[in-house]
Amino acid sequence: MKKTSSQLPMPAGLRIEHTKAAGIDNEPLFRALKEKDREALQPAGEDLDWDYIFSYTEDHEEDVKEAIHHGYEFKFLTINGLRIYLQLRFSLQG
Repeated sequence: MKKTSSQLPMPAGLRIEHTKAAGIDNEPLFRALKEKDREALQPAGEDLDWDYIFSYTEDHEEDVKEAIHHGYEFKFLTINGLRIYLQLRFSLQG
């Protein structure tokens, strides 16, 4: 198994998990983040604030692409962040 090389801040990683849980595939997700296309991300939640991950993608494009396509690790994860991650990743009830 390949070790993931990308490390993302928790807010960026959780936005990616929101989109994947909503059924958005890898390439359309990356394209939407790169192009700052809020409409393409609406299935993940209309009320989500996308500005952070748009800015992060602009500054760290290759890391985000690697994370979307091959996985990632969190740079730092809080207990509440872990709960949210598990709920999204495994469709668990909160």
